[in-house]
Amino acid sequence: MYNNETTIVVSYIIYLMISVTLTVWVARTLHKRGAIFLVDAFHGNAELAASVNHLLVVGFYLINIVFSRIRKHGQNSELRRPPVAPDALLRVTVPR
Repeated sequence: MYNNETTIVVSYIIYLMISVTLTVWVARTLHKRGAIFLVDAFHGNAELAASVNHLLVVGFYLINIVFSRIRKHGQNSELRRPPVAPDALLRVTVPR
């Protein structure tokens, strides 16, 4: 019914949907629930707290994008190869 490539694509789409949904939910929760702490930290200056809160949410989204790119970069198979091809074969004998 489904081939292996279709299963992989569907899995990635589901993973992407879950990741984006969780990221947005966490950002909204931090924005909504963190506002009161920022107002307290800025001694009642609600305007400054709202501005900082917005910047923190934007930073949260940007960090998630940066981490995603770092993870993708780390999974690149080209980076897992040794920097130089081996030029010798080491034969080790184990005494019995």
